[in-house]
Amino acid sequence: MLGEVSNRGGCGVIELEGVSPDDVLYVIDGSGFIFRAYYGVRQQMLHPHTREPVQAVYGFIKMLLALLRDRAPSHVAIAFDLKGPSFRSELYPEYKANRKAPPEDLPAQYALCIKATEHFNIPALSAELMEADDVIGTLVSMWPGQCVVVSADKDLMQLVDAQTLWWDAKDKERGRTEVIERFGVPPERVIDLLGLAGDASDNIPGVPGIGEKTAAKLLNEFGDLNTLLSRAHEVKGKRGQSLVEFAEQARLSAQLATIKRDVPLEVTEADLRYEGPHATLLAEFLQDLGFRSILRDLLRRFPNALDTATASSPTKRDAPQTQAPTQVPTQAPTAQASAQLTSSAPYDASLLMSPEPATIDRSRYRCVLTEKELSEVCAQVREAGVMCVDLETTGLHPYDAELLGVALSWREGEACYLPLDHFYLGVPVQLPAEVVWRHLGPLLADPELPKIAQNLKYEHKLFTRRGIKVEGWRGDPMLMAHLLDPSRSSFGLDALTRDLLGHENLTFEEVAGKRGPEDRFSAVDLERATAYAAEDADVTLRLANLLKPRLASQPDLWRLFNEVELPLSVVLAEMELEGVLVDAERLKAQSAALLKQLKQLEASVYEQVGYSFNLDSPQQLGKALFETLGLTNKKKTEKGKLSTRHEELVRLEGEHPVITELLSYRHLAKLRNTYLEALPKLIHPKTGRVHTSFKQTGTVTGRLSSNDPNLQNIPQRTPEGRKVREAFIARPGYKLISADYSQVELRLLAHFAQAHEMIKAFIEGVDVHAQTASDVFHVPLSEVSPAQRSSAKGINFGLMYGMGARKLSETIKVPVSEAKEMISAYFERYGAVQRYMQEAVEDARLHAAATTLLGRRRPLLEVNSSNRGKQAAAERLAVNTPIQGTAADIIKLAMVRLHQRLKAEGLKAQLLLTVHDELVLEAPEAEAERVAELTREAMEGAMSLSVPLRVDLGVGESWAEIH
Repeated sequence: MLGEVSNRGGCGVIELEGVSPDDVLYVIDGSGFIFRAYYGVRQQMLHPHTREPVQAVYGFIKMLLALLRDRAPSHVAIAFDLKGPSFRSELYPEYKANRKAPPEDLPAQYALCIKATEHFNIPALSAELMEADDVIGTLVSMWPGQCVVVSADKDLMQLVDAQTLWWDAKDKERGRTEVIERFGVPPERVIDLLGLAGDASDNIPGVPGIGEKTAAKLLNEFGDLNTLLSRAHEVKGKRGQSLVEFAEQARLSAQLATIKRDVPLEVTEADLRYEGPHATLLAEFLQDLGFRSILRDLLRRFPNALDTATASSPTKRDAPQTQAPTQVPTQAPTAQASAQLTSSAPYDASLLMSPEPATIDRSRYRCVLTEKELSEVCAQVREAGVMCVDLETTGLHPYDAELLGVALSWREGEACYLPLDHFYLGVPVQLPAEVVWRHLGPLLADPELPKIAQNLKYEHKLFTRRGIKVEGWRGDPMLMAHLLDPSRSSFGLDALTRDLLGHENLTFEEVAGKRGPEDRFSAVDLERATAYAAEDADVTLRLANLLKPRLASQPDLWRLFNEVELPLSVVLAEMELEGVLVDAERLKAQSAALLKQLKQLEASVYEQVGYSFNLDSPQQLGKALFETLGLTNKKKTEKGKLSTRHEELVRLEGEHPVITELLSYRHLAKLRNTYLEALPKLIHPKTGRVHTSFKQTGTVTGRLSSNDPNLQNIPQRTPEGRKVREAFIARPGYKLISADYSQVELRLLAHFAQAHEMIKAFIEGVDVHAQTASDVFHVPLSEVSPAQRSSAKGINFGLMYGMGARKLSETIKVPVSEAKEMISAYFERYGAVQRYMQEAVEDARLHAAATTLLGRRRPLLEVNSSNRGKQAAAERLAVNTPIQGTAADIIKLAMVRLHQRLKAEGLKAQLLLTVHDELVLEAPEAEAERVAELTREAMEGAMSLSVPLRVDLGVGESWAEIH
C-alpha cells in the first residue's frame, strides 16, 4: 500500500522512498476517455471476428498512445467507474438520474478498454461504490510530487493545488489561476460553488435561481458555503429566500460534488511507475482487433513485440512493392478471377486514419533560380527514383491557365519551387520556360521514373496542352484515398493532409489574399510562393508514401488502382481536353421554343387556380394547391409547410389536371435553365467546344460523375430532353459514335444471383423484361402486353434497388396488394435472385462493406445499426452496390482498353463522353466503321460473365441522331 491517508485538510500527503521531486503522476479519467473516444471516432469499426463495434477502443488507445508519446510520464494510472450505483446514489437517489443510457454498443467496449490499459502495463483502478473521480482524488492526495489530472470533467478542478494541474488532454491546462478564471473562485471553493449552482450533468440540484456567476459572487462576499448559509438572511430578495429555504439541499449538493480522497487502493509506487507496455500482449491484442495502423506504430517503437505473435499482414505492409503495370491485361478478367482478388477481410476504417503527426519544416524548401540549381535538383530526382510534381497556374481551366511555376519533391522534407512567371516590383530573374523544360522534359517523359501528383488528371492536361509528354504516373493520393474509403467527405489535398498527416497546409488565401484577380498568385513574392507550392509537393509525396502500403495490403484495390484508375485518369484528361462540339444556335432556338411552352403552361395553371402567382414559390404554390383547390397532402417540409416537392406532385397526379401541367412546367423550366441557357455560355472561345470535367472520386460506387457542365443528367425519357442532344454534333468530316451497354445491371444481377432463367434469356437474346412479364403474369411470351412488359421492367429494376411493395406500387401505378402479388410471383420464379439479396446483406453485415467483382469496396457501417431505418437503407445498398459498382468498373476497363487500341492503331478517333453505361466518340468518317468495331470489342470483352455483355451502337451527325 502507498500508506494510510490522513484527512487533515481533506488531503493526505506522505513521503515515499524512490519518488523524485521531478516525478510526475498522470491520473487519467478512463471513463471520460472512453466516452470521448466513442464520439470522436467518426466511423464505426467492427471486431474482425466477433463483429462487435470497437471504435471506442480504437479511439481510447490512440488517445492513450498520444499522451504517452507527447508527455512521457514517469508514473501513470487510469481510473474507471464500476457498473452499478455509487454511495452518492444512496445519499440522493436522483443523482445522475437524468442521464440517458449509454449507446447500446458502448458497454461491451468498456471491458476491452480496461484490457488495453492492462496490456499497456498501466494500473486500471476502481473501487466499490466509488466513482473514478474518487479514485483520482485519492491518488492525487496520496502522491507526494507533481500530479496532472487528465480529464474533461470540470468537477475535478477542485483537486487543483500548487502541485496538481488539470488537463483536458487537448489544449486546456488549468492551474490555480486558470481555475479562478473559469469559476470565479479558487479550487478549494469549487465544491461550495457546485453546492449552490448544482451540476445539471450529474443532476445535482443546488439552489434554485443561483447559477455559477451568482454563486461565485456570493462566495467571494461571504467566504464559504457554511458562512453564506448561516448568514443567508443578509442576502436580499428571492436569492436570500432560496438560500434559507434550500440550505439543506445546498449542503447535500456540496456533499455530492465533493470528491473523496480516502478510497482504499491496493497500489504501490512501483505499480504506478511507467516502464512501457507488455509489448507482445499488446501486439497480439491489437492484431486481434485489426488495429493495423496502431500495431505498425507499436512495432516501430518495440520491434520485437511480435516475436511470439502470429505473423500477419501488418508486418508485410511496409515491404517494398514492385512497380505494377499501368496497362490492363490483354485478356478480360473473368468473374472467377475477380472473385479471387476480392478480400474477405472486413472493412478497415483505420486504413484512412492518421498515424503520428508529420513534422514539416517549410524553411528547408528552396526556390530554384539558376540552371545549375535546376541541374542539381534533376540529379537528386534521378537518384531518389521518384518525382512528385505540383503546378501553380493562373486559373483552373486548362485552356485558360498559364503556368506560374513548378514544385517538385523527391524525398519527404525535400522540395523546391521553380518560378516561371511571377511578376512584382523587385522580383528576381526567373529561369526561362525553355530551360526548365529542357531539364525536366526527359524526367517527365521517362516511363521508368515514377511520377506522383494530387489529382494527376489536371497536371496531365496542363502538360499535354503545352506539348510536354509525361509517362510513368504511379501515384495520386486523391485516387488512393478514394479506393480505401470512398465515403470520405473530401479528397482534397488540405483535408487529406490534415486527417492523415496531422498537418495544416498553407492555404491559397494565406499567401495570395482572399480577394483580387484569379491569377493573383503571380504577384506573390517567391519566398511565400515557395513555402506554399513546395509544401504541396512535399505533402503529396508523403501522402502517397503513406497510402501506398495501405493500398497494397488490399490486393484487389491495389490492382484497381494500377490497372484501372491510374490509366483512366490519363484517358479522362485527354477527353476533357478534346471537349465536344455544341451548336449554340440550335440551343438558343430550342430555348425560345420552350419559353413559349412555359408561358402557355403558366397561363393554363393560373386559369385553373383562378389567379396568378409565382409558380416557382413553394409557399405560393402550396397555398394555391391545398387551400384554393383543396387538394390533399400529408407530407410537410422541415418548416411545417405542406410539401410541393416533385415526388409529392407525382403522388397527387390524377387528383386534378393542374398537377400534370405543373410537372411539365417544372421539367421544361429545369431543362431550359440547366442546359439550353447554360450550355452556350460554357462553350470555350478558344476551342468552340464544351469541356466537361469528369470526377473519379464523386461517388461511393465508383461511377464517374461530371460537372461544368453535368452531362450525366440530360433527360432521355422526354422528347424535349432528347432534343437537347441534337445540339451535340460532330465536326465537319467526322461522325459521332455512341456505344451503350444493353441492360448491363440486369445482366450483372443474373450473374451475381446465378439465376438460370435470366441467364438463359440473355444468352438466347430474349427480351428479359418480356420474359419476366411472361413468368410473373403467367402468359405466353408472345402474348405479353406493353403494359405487362412495363410493369415487369419496373419489377426488374425496382427489386434490384431494394424497392418494397409500396414504392413499386407508386412506380408502376398499381395497388399495393397487386404489387405484393407481383413481388411474390417474381421471387417464386426467380428464387436465386432472392437468395442473392439475402446473401449480399449477410456478407455486408459480416464485412461492414459491399464489394464489386473487381474488389472495389463501399463501407456500409450502418448495416449493423440498431436504427432500423438506417439498417434497412444500408441493406438496400448492400444488394445494389455490387451490381452498380461492377457496372462502373466494367465501363472503366472498356475505356482504358479502347483508348489503348485507338492509340495502338494510330487512329484519329477520340473518346469524348461517358454517360452512365454509354461511351461517345468522334471519328473521321473514313475511320467510323473500324472505330465502331473496336468499341464493340472493347466494351463487350471488358469482363467475362455468365451472361454476354451486349452493346447498342449508333453512328451519326449528332448525339440525338445516333439514338
